[in-house]
Amino acid sequence: MNNFTWVCFDCRVSYRRPKKHNSLVICSICKENCYNIGDATPVPKRRETKKWQQLRKSYSDLVRNGLPSEIETVRLKHDIEQGEARLEVLRKSQNRKATLKKIDKCLRQRHDMRKKT
Repeated sequence: MNNFTWVCFDCRVSYRRPKKHNSLVICSICKENCYNIGDATPVPKRRETKKWQQLRKSYSDLVRNGLPSEIETVRLKHDIEQGEARLEVLRKSQNRKATLKKIDKCLRQRHDMRKKT
């Protein structure tokens, strides 16, 4: 089981907690709430201030643009799987290109809708 990484951008410290950890993580230095940056994001050393600034900016960009919800991710995966299954059934001569365009258009529309919110 992986752990999530929680960081305090002001103090430049990180904490690892299990994914099922339900409560907020509080920084032991400043006593403020820490931010969950996932389980795969590398954390720079405390003295690397520029890398911490970059990490903070990328986190802010993700929050501003909206993190994909788990439900939306599952729906998107399901849509892609259905599209692939339809393509498997079609022969190359039977509207394969049209179906590919339709799937691509659907994915682009969903992406554009997410950007607007």
